[in-house]
Amino acid sequence: MNEQRLTQLDPQLAYLVQLTRYGLKPLSRWEGRLDDKKRDVIGGAGLEVDTITRGTRIGRKIPQTVFARSGRATGFYRRRFHGTRIRHTPQEIRQEGWFFGYPSCCVDAFIRHPYTPNHLAPEDQEILFHWACPDCVVTPGLLREYRRIHAECMRLFRGRKPARQSALLLGPRRLIPVAASLALAAGAVAWSDNQDPHWLLAPDDGDSDYLSVAEEILRGTIWDNPDTDGDGYYDGVQTSFLIKQLIDCPPPGVEVIPHYLQHTEPCMVCGEQVNMGWVEIINHLRHDRTFSLHFIALHYLERGCLEYRGGYHSGRADVDSAKTILFPYDPAHQLPPEGLDSDGDGLV
Repeated sequence: MNEQRLTQLDPQLAYLVQLTRYGLKPLSRWEGRLDDKKRDVIGGAGLEVDTITRGTRIGRKIPQTVFARSGRATGFYRRRFHGTRIRHTPQEIRQEGWFFGYPSCCVDAFIRHPYTPNHLAPEDQEILFHWACPDCVVTPGLLREYRRIHAECMRLFRGRKPARQSALLLGPRRLIPVAASLALAAGAVAWSDNQDPHWLLAPDDGDSDYLSVAEEILRGTIWDNPDTDGDGYYDGVQTSFLIKQLIDCPPPGVEVIPHYLQHTEPCMVCGEQVNMGWVEIINHLRHDRTFSLHFIALHYLERGCLEYRGGYHSGRADVDSAKTILFPYDPAHQLPPEGLDSDGDGLV
């Protein structure tokens, strides 16, 4: 094939195509539909392409594009998943891991203990689409070929303008496409310093903006528009930055109390050691309502993600609690009183 045609694709998509073309992945998946031009490029690489539709918990339809060297593989995937609800159960994760060619030991380990430290170099983990299990004997062999193919793709795109302008925008946390090959993916593959692998996909995320539908409702964003206000930032990334900013500079009546411990835990993405303690956030104007966040959660919030994965603590920042305690007032529903309000407090 003419590999120069791959530059018509997003770099991550081109990387997936090459991994599949060389047989490192029996089948790959890209979230969303592809236009005829991109499907033709993938077909020109000797791959069969198909698009299926799956559903979220609330019934929203999610298109997925899959491609493989054999039509039997894409057909098998269609028969298994087309029209089904996305569940991420252990059984479904194992089936997807088999389709995508992930080591079974890594899949089983992820189901039991997600993001267990694996001693891989961060730059090696970033080019994988699965989280390697500790002391895996299969992944090192895969890595040799992954490095080679990743380097080929990087050379192919070096000095070229990306096919999609959103793929490599200049801001450190601007919109990027997501190559979704399995729920256990560590994050988007790092193609440049502009992307942050700390961005972990949210459950029931209908528009791939790193917020669940429930969080979109709480936040007041549009659940089928990844960038509600059109400022070039994903809604979930923007929400994370805002929560972290309000914790760093709390509004009047809100107190943030740090509780440090003697030990640290590693970030499962970058390996940075973070204190195992937490911050207690109290709103004294709302009957001392409080909520807590581990320092590892703050580490992820300042990088644009509500989900966090530490060596000991994992979870998701509670948008409802953050809104209740850090956003004590709702200006949109505050009506000006009749009469003289000299201090602007809503009272005459």
